[in-house]
Amino acid sequence: MYSDDNEILFWKVFKNVVLRNLIFKVMGEQVIEYDDIKKYYIGNRVKFSNITSLGWISKKKLWTILKDKLIGNQYLKINKKGLSNFFKYCNEDLETIQLFYKFKKKEINSITDPIMESIENENEQSLKYFLDYIDEETGEKLPITLESIKNGFYHHLKSISMIDILYKELKNLLNNNNNNNNNNNSNNNSNNNKIEMDPLFYSLGEKTKCDMFTYIFENCLDVFLEPKHPSFDPVLFSIYSPNRNDEFRTKLFKSGYVIVKNVVPIFYILNNYSYFSYQDFLFFLKFNYQFNNKQYTSKEVNDIIDKMVENETLNYEENNIEFQKLKFIKYRIAREYNQKPMYIAYFNEFDDKITIETTSLPIIAEYTFSSFSIKGLNYLIETSFRFPELTYISPNLSKLEEIKNRIVPFFKIYFNNDNYLKIGFSCWKPISEMIFYHNFPFEIIYDLIEIFPISLLPYIIEQINNIPLNCISTTVKIIYKIKERRPELISTILYKKENYFKALEFYIKNYTTQQIDDLKFFEDHFKINCGSTMADEQEKLIKYCSLLSFSLKSIDSIKKCLINYPNVPKQIFCKQLYIQSFNNLDIKTIKQLIEINGEELNEIYTNFNFNGIKIDQVDVILNDLIEIKFPTIKSNPNFGISFFKSLFDSFSFKEIIENCKSFKSIDFNLFQSQTLNIIFSHSIKRGQFEFVLFILNQIQSNDINNNNNIDFSDLNEKPNYIKNYISGELIFNDDDPNLIIEILNLFIKKLNAQRYPKSSVFQVLFNTLVKCKNVNFDQINSFLELCNTNSIELIVGIYHIIYYLNIKNIKLSNYLISVYAVGKSIFSKMNKYNGNINFDSKQYSLETIKSLSTFQLLRKLTVVSKPPLNFKYNLNYLFKINEGGLAITSYEKFLKGNVKNFEPIINGKPSILSLLFKSNWFSNISNVIYILDKNLNCLSKFSILEKAISKHRFDVVNLILSTPKYNFDITDIKYKKINK
Repeated sequence: MYSDDNEILFWKVFKNVVLRNLIFKVMGEQVIEYDDIKKYYIGNRVKFSNITSLGWISKKKLWTILKDKLIGNQYLKINKKGLSNFFKYCNEDLETIQLFYKFKKKEINSITDPIMESIENENEQSLKYFLDYIDEETGEKLPITLESIKNGFYHHLKSISMIDILYKELKNLLNNNNNNNNNNNSNNNSNNNKIEMDPLFYSLGEKTKCDMFTYIFENCLDVFLEPKHPSFDPVLFSIYSPNRNDEFRTKLFKSGYVIVKNVVPIFYILNNYSYFSYQDFLFFLKFNYQFNNKQYTSKEVNDIIDKMVENETLNYEENNIEFQKLKFIKYRIAREYNQKPMYIAYFNEFDDKITIETTSLPIIAEYTFSSFSIKGLNYLIETSFRFPELTYISPNLSKLEEIKNRIVPFFKIYFNNDNYLKIGFSCWKPISEMIFYHNFPFEIIYDLIEIFPISLLPYIIEQINNIPLNCISTTVKIIYKIKERRPELISTILYKKENYFKALEFYIKNYTTQQIDDLKFFEDHFKINCGSTMADEQEKLIKYCSLLSFSLKSIDSIKKCLINYPNVPKQIFCKQLYIQSFNNLDIKTIKQLIEINGEELNEIYTNFNFNGIKIDQVDVILNDLIEIKFPTIKSNPNFGISFFKSLFDSFSFKEIIENCKSFKSIDFNLFQSQTLNIIFSHSIKRGQFEFVLFILNQIQSNDINNNNNIDFSDLNEKPNYIKNYISGELIFNDDDPNLIIEILNLFIKKLNAQRYPKSSVFQVLFNTLVKCKNVNFDQINSFLELCNTNSIELIVGIYHIIYYLNIKNIKLSNYLISVYAVGKSIFSKMNKYNGNINFDSKQYSLETIKSLSTFQLLRKLTVVSKPPLNFKYNLNYLFKINEGGLAITSYEKFLKGNVKNFEPIINGKPSILSLLFKSNWFSNISNVIYILDKNLNCLSKFSILEKAISKHRFDVVNLILSTPKYNFDITDIKYKKINK
């Protein structure tokens, strides 16, 4: 914090020559390096004098620096984007806005309209300033266009104060236009410069902007044209959205923007029927009442409705008053509108007030039979209602859950009433379809068979014939019940086989023993598996039982199947549950199935999932598996592969070792080579090196080679990516380098390295090692020496060089990435880990990188080595890390080696000149002089002058034009921008 004491201390230090010189010396020599790559970017630790971007200053809100640069007449890079940032972020500091326009008025006006820019960035502070600004030279105000005002109203209203500003300006435009018309005796339309209201509705249709909408209707309608489309959607949306302000709704109705012929449109009320509040319905009731009773004033209508509500609510229980009030107001709305959809909506919600006084009997009847309303049915019976002959009523599918429990009681009352035939309801087909097709409990159908007259049973039978068998046992009961009531109808039940098999496949997930018996009934009764020959019939039965096995989830159900189908092999019924038991690690069921089947089930594949299993359960599972000697390990290695993959992916090595004592008892020497092959490969690819080391130590010496023939043929090298596409950072792993080296040692001892010198395991381990976050040169060297001693062949390419360089200094690896764009390259054994890039990796051995300094390596990469054709990335990165000298030296070397072909490369986008002016390095005038003195191709004083003018680098322009050694005849220059 600034204080007089700090001021005194500062000058004491500054006047001390020794201290001052020492401080500046350290600051000048200090090399800034970061551990985090994210901290390397333009603008981090930049000197104030080199901060030139208006956009960057504005984004960081460094207004003190901006003021200092303005007052000190320092160079500022001003462009359209920078100005946009300034108006966006400088919205509270009026002094800065005034100072900026005072010093940079010409530049601002030449690039943008400050009034329009203020509107687009919703900057009220600057907008007020520029609207009131009067030019000292001309005495005129800045003009505001009609387009700017429209843009503000339609897209950039954020407050009522902004509305006031825009309204005032639009009003002035209208008045000036009218005055001009009067002076010229013109008959031009007085609506000139008025703007349309329609787009405003679209932009202010949100609930959060309702207050601005209301404000415009109260204060600003005189600057808007009459609506072209009254009652269009945005207006109606504004009125009929739940919880709108009543006063606002009323103003909209009265404004002419909504045309109401008779009543508020029913559609909008029904569309939000469940969401409207009591207050919403009260408003619609009052408005409709007033519209249809125009002799009443608004106050009289309010009094009438309020009195009506008060009288109704006198008897309400206090704890239920809000619900009762809402129910009453919806009832009054239905009465007021007196239309069927409103009555149906009310009945559906409350099933109440069902009388002839409420509405007509046909409407009550339609609701009653579509929703099985017992209140409605009793009322129809009391009134001796009779349906017209041609009547069709469809069930109310929106209330399925609510009406489910009403169906049986409803039909009991209906059929027990002697008058039911006179009522004449005839829509039994849609009713029976609804009961069958909407997952109603089949018990409902069973009960209805008891209730329905015999004449209506064919409707039930028709549905049984057409639906899948999704409730077997109840369907069997239904068939028996039909047989009991009307035996001759059984022959009309012709159940479709395809529906039966569809049920087996999709509907039944877990058959009980009773359901299996019922299936047998269906199979026998409807001849499901009949064939032309015994062999054909047996084949069909086998397929049927295979399909059935997917729904056998218990030992009891399997035993029942073995009784019902004694000629079907046991394995067919046991197989799916056996696989499922392995997947769920249900050892008890596995033992029972082995006992039933008499032996292990071969040729099965399991897919383990340890999700949801706790670590203490794993120890129990392993104990059980060891007890039954890991069934299928010898006959089918897939079990062991699947099991250990899932185990290692679900728990860390530490968790298993500390909590599962039984894991240490597993004898991995018993596993087949295929199993070990895949377990090792999978664990290495997943970085599970502790598991790999544990298993290697368990296996006896040389067994891995002589008996199991492990060659890692399954360890396919996946593509190696060098950096994260999103963050741009180098990809590292958290593996322990020493652990990887130890594994290499064991593989060499237990796997004959001479036999497999090119085995992918060594290359994968090496790739993993160099990517370790904490690896050092000595560890990499140890790995390489072990491989050399044992004649193991490794490929070392730019992929590995980048990580070598990163150990030395992050600048070096970043440089290599930026130049060769290797973030887009895929490295593999196929491209020798060079990503098809022409790069001489042999120049950058581990010893070379260790021995050279960071600067020496950077110079070697940029200057000594042959510059690549995409060398512009080279320059761009060097400028970023403030190594402009190296960048220019590299550029010079490129020119010497590419005299004939440099033109299209250098002038292609981005050009070298553009990169130079974009860099902070070139902001320093001493570096400008350095470049001018070299007079390089494409960086001549002519081209630099042209670019400086276009980029508003007037410090460079002044330097060239005022320095004798750079002088030239300006009339000779043919560049258009300079002539301008």
